[in-house]
Amino acid sequence: MRFSSDDVIKLRSLIKPRLSEKRYSHTLGVERAAVRLAKYCIPELADEAAVAALLHDVTKEIPYNRHVELLKSNGALLDASDYESPAILHTFTAPIIIRSDFSYYATENVLSAVYNHTVGSPDMSVFDEIIFLADFIEDTRTYEASINLQSFVWKNMKDQDISANRKVLHRACAEAIDAAIINLIRYKKHINIKNILTRNALLSKI
Repeated sequence: MRFSSDDVIKLRSLIKPRLSEKRYSHTLGVERAAVRLAKYCIPELADEAAVAALLHDVTKEIPYNRHVELLKSNGALLDASDYESPAILHTFTAPIIIRSDFSYYATENVLSAVYNHTVGSPDMSVFDEIIFLADFIEDTRTYEASINLQSFVWKNMKDQDISANRKVLHRACAEAIDAAIINLIRYKKHINIKNILTRNALLSKI
């Protein structure tokens, strides 16, 4: 499905009341990065990438109990390990809210990318990878791993070389997962098995 610029503008106004100022700023950063990545890798879906980016954190700031309620009431099949990392639950509840509250925007690409944007999936599509990476390298991020990866990505993406650009995308997503895993180890936090499986799948594409 193609979305118009008016569709995207309307969506920005719809999500703004649901997010804190900081989260909304981050979301707009993800939108900018996702559209730029899409133009290099899947230019025909740049508008849909903007929509997925705008919706990726729509449930990020709801309480833990509300996440659990949404998941249980919708029969979500999650691993026990998913519940051990409360910070990732929004990736599973956001598609539920998108279907109910933003049904006009609930395309298969959008729902899949939002579902996979935090811990990934071994079978992520290029569209999924774009939202995954945009979340990591958007321009309001200030930590070193993000800044370094921003530099790598934008230096290596080339106009009209979609095949090479997708290789850059795969490698950058793998490096983003490496950075996330290193951070989890540093702070002795749970590592979701999906991170490991996704990393291995991405390495096979490089």
